[in-house]
Amino acid sequence: MQKRPIRRLAAAVGAVVLALAAGLIVWQAGLPEGRSELSLIASFEAETLDGARLVVDDNLNRPLVINFWATWCEPCVVEMPRLEAAYQAGEDDGLVVIGVNNAEEAAVVRTWVAEYGISFPIVIDEFRELEALYQVRGFPTTIFIDREGRVQKRVEGIVSTETLARELKGIGVD
Repeated sequence: MQKRPIRRLAAAVGAVVLALAAGLIVWQAGLPEGRSELSLIASFEAETLDGARLVVDDNLNRPLVINFWATWCEPCVVEMPRLEAAYQAGEDDGLVVIGVNNAEEAAVVRTWVAEYGISFPIVIDEFRELEALYQVRGFPTTIFIDREGRVQKRVEGIVSTETLARELKGIGVD
């Protein structure tokens, strides 16, 4: 008869440990961002892969998609052609797409960009400052910003075709 109280105690201890672990995960990762908590664009200046100066701020007055990615990231490989197609199709709406690479060597990134036919500006985040500025926790992460410089949506993980179309519409790109 001693086994039941020990099992109940073990179950209770296990439940407490799981609750604490879940709380720790939420505390560390934060809650998902929703549309009700809009924030303003984080301004930055950077040099693109082709040597051009890029300025991003709330005076952009164009819809903007910032995609944080890496060449070794399989979901990034899948979604990058979608972003390229959106960039090409959204030119009439003034869409700006920027790829922010995860501190890889420029030669590796150039080869990858050429292989996948990416034409939008690519920035190498050498010291991962832009990742910190936009609180990127993993790859890919895509941020959708409207013409007024408000972050409308943040997608952590791969962006499906449907999600991309919906979020582009949400920032004024038909």
